[in-house]
Amino acid sequence: MSNYIPSDFERAIARTKSYVGPAIAVFLLYSLFWLPGFVANIAYLGEARRMGQTAGQPASGAGCLWLTLLYGIMIPILAIVGAVIAYVVANRVAGGSPFSP
Repeated sequence: MSNYIPSDFERAIARTKSYVGPAIAVFLLYSLFWLPGFVANIAYLGEARRMGQTAGQPASGAGCLWLTLLYGIMIPILAIVGAVIAYVVANRVAGGSPFSP
């Protein structure tokens, strides 16, 4: 950790920075394109962490970014689970064993 001590002005600016808007933008970006949304979410989380360290308190809206990250992680997991369920159901309807080639 560095010995840098932020000025009162930098602390005041960091305390007023909100990440609710970027969290909404990331949420919409996840809906359109998953990978750029994930990268933007990680970048904003890093910035929010640095601002929180400068301000001496968690940045406003950082929790929203964590929720969008959770949402972003759940998208591929749910897609894989849904694909497996669809595969098993389709094979059952066709009369085959769900795991036979």
